[in-house]
Parts: sequence; structure tokens; C-alpha cells
Amino acid sequence: MRIGCHLLPWNHVLQEHGFLSQEADKVLNWLREAGFYGIEMGAHFIPEGKEQAVNEVLQSHGLKFEAAHMGVPYFTDAFTDDHMTFLLQKMERLKHAGANRVLFSTWGDQQSDVSRLADHVQALGEKAAEHQLSFSYHNHDHEFKGEQTLIRQLLAETSAAYVSVALDVGWVFRAGTDPADFMAEFRERISYVHLRDVRQNRFVEMGEGEMDIPALFAAMEGYVETATLEAEWGEAYSGTFSSVEASVRASLAYLETLKK
Repeated sequence: MRIGCHLLPWNHVLQEHGFLSQEADKVLNWLREAGFYGIEMGAHFIPEGKEQAVNEVLQSHGLKFEAAHMGVPYFTDAFTDDHMTFLLQKMERLKHAGANRVLFSTWGDQQSDVSRLADHVQALGEKAAEHQLSFSYHNHDHEFKGEQTLIRQLLAETSAAYVSVALDVGWVFRAGTDPADFMAEFRERISYVHLRDVRQNRFVEMGEGEMDIPALFAAMEGYVETATLEAEWGEAYSGTFSSVEASVRASLAYLETLKK
């Protein structure tokens, strides 16, 4: 299994300096030297009109652009259909930047029409396919609350040909569901995984939390080719390291012991 790394802990570098900066280049160089196969990042960090440059920078570091992540505040008052129209219009840019897949997520805690969300997700998946991009819905915990009603309805009302799940195992666990069990049931719909570990409802290094990570790797064996470490840094972090690089390196070292 190939292991990538989400640039989330270095978002402040991308926000302050930009992806094509020397500061970001140092991060990419460190990730490759640490042993990561590829990266994931927010799609909004791809500079407008500089998509090919993003592709070239990643190739120069020998890093695959595993996923570009987009999201909308669907379960809040702020959401409008314009959010989805904007994402549909930006899909082609992600292919030019070299992305292999598109991840889409939602947030908020209000009740909303899940069937309407499924229609939006299906449309995004079909648009991604037009540009030879894989498309996955990335979960947080709200999709798995209340007997997993939301995620199950979303999968039932979208086509497996266009919509898969990028399963974030840490958020699944925080919602009270065993991610290995969900993987076993929906194996055909899971193409990509975000790796985290959780202790007392906060994120820690892989192997330092309450999750059965070896069982997760066994559940993924044979059908998940790439998994991405998504390390939290800040208020949600409850690990033991004082630098994000030390934390990420410790998680990768643990994951390497589980790979077959």
C-alpha cells in the first residue's frame, strides 16, 4: 500500500506564501525525503492559471498529486446552489494540475435534504469523470451519526460508477462506528482512505490512540492501493510531539511496520 500525506498541517505555509513558493517547496522536499508517495491538498491552493506549474513542481519532487480536496458548508444557512456550480466549473483545473482524484466534503450541523445532496454529489462525480478524474465523497463524523443514516442514504442514491467514498477512519471512529466494519460492508464503494488515530476524542499519532490500526490495514488489504495520512495540528491535536514534522514522521514509521 502506498502512503501519501495531506498538506493540512502546513496550510499556514500555503496560505501565507502560496504553493509555488520556496517555503512550500521545502515542505514538499521534506515529505519526499521522509518517504511519502504523494500528497493531498485543498483545491483552493492551486493558483489560478498556474495549474501546469503545480503539476511540474510535484513531478520534480517525485510526488504524486493523489487528491485535491473541495468542500462546501452544505449543512449550514450559508449554503447555496452557487457553491456547487462553482465547483463544477473548476473541475477541469484539477486535471491540469495533475490530480488523480477529487475529494468532496460537507460540514455543518443543520438538518438538510440528503437526496438533494446526493444529486449534487452525483453531478460532481459525472463531471470529474469527463476529465478522467476519480471522485470520492470524504466523510467527517456527521455522516455517521444516527445509525449512519446520512452516509448510507448518500451511497444508495448515487452511482458506484461515479461516486466512491474517501473514508476518513478517524472521523468514523469518533462518530462511534468501527471503520473496519464499515469497510467490510461497503468495500466496493471505498477507493481511498484517510488515516488518523484517536484518543479521548482527539487526534494523536498513528498507533498511539484507541483505534485498532492493524485491523484497519487488514481490512484494506488487496483493494485500497493508496492511503493518505491526515495529521491534525492545533487544538484538535493531543499527541506528544512539539513539531508537526516529528509527529508525521512518527506516524509514518508506525504505518511502515504494517505494510505488506
